[in-house]
Amino acid sequence: MRLLSSFIMFSTTFALFVNVQVIAQPAKCGTIVTPEQVAKEKAKPSFGNQKSMFAPTKCFGKTLSITAHVFADSLGNYGITTVDITNSVTALNQAFAPICISFQVCNVNYIPNYKYNDFLQSADEEEVISLYSVPNTINIFYARKVERTPGNPVGGYAYFPGGPDFIALSKSSLSSIIHEMGHFFGLYHTFETQFGSELANGTNCATTGDLVCDTPADPGLGNTPAPDCNLSPYIKDANNEWYVPMIGNTMSYYSSDCECGFTPDQYNRMALNYLNSRFYLW
Repeated sequence: MRLLSSFIMFSTTFALFVNVQVIAQPAKCGTIVTPEQVAKEKAKPSFGNQKSMFAPTKCFGKTLSITAHVFADSLGNYGITTVDITNSVTALNQAFAPICISFQVCNVNYIPNYKYNDFLQSADEEEVISLYSVPNTINIFYARKVERTPGNPVGGYAYFPGGPDFIALSKSSLSSIIHEMGHFFGLYHTFETQFGSELANGTNCATTGDLVCDTPADPGLGNTPAPDCNLSPYIKDANNEWYVPMIGNTMSYYSSDCECGFTPDQYNRMALNYLNSRFYLW
């Protein structure tokens, strides 16, 4: 069987880079790559071998269930509606259409306990997972404020395959669901350095950076303005070569005005992670 790329070719302009205008990258993502995650990734037989990373050619035709949990504030207000959530999932479905994975909100659980509305991972995560998570569904928790560490709010965070079926999102960052779902299915930030710094010429792309070779090396300037969707300021790598990152990639931190979606190799990586690590999801 041919690889997923044969399916993606059905519409080059749509499938290679899905343009979802409502997407806006969070000011900061709280998903982190731990030393344990690095070791786990390097232990995979596919590490450093791009060919073995690809999933079999098929349109999955699978709809995955989302259980949405919304925390109230101290006055009993929830801040977002079911319509707000389903609209963000509509954009999510557009982004994942090239691998025929879609998402459906099966239940919205409104939680009146306002102590979780200012959500701190170390204090609240274990407890809310124990109390509210629904097995075999993607549990997304919506809070006014989300922090991995005290005093450092983020737009949201997720766990890589093998971790909990859990995503936390700030109510003001609903559109970052696509970015966090990318992490949920095994994508790293385009500017990731925990595996080493990727060179601009791409010669070490399979074992450094985000481990994806069709996303150019990214120096990680975050939300630095990118006029005309070009990197600003221009910088060079360790070989004195210019970086030319993909400004609009969903897994970057650049301006949402340049949004162009995921690349074919990112889709294939997510598809393989779905098959190998998250196939149990309903």
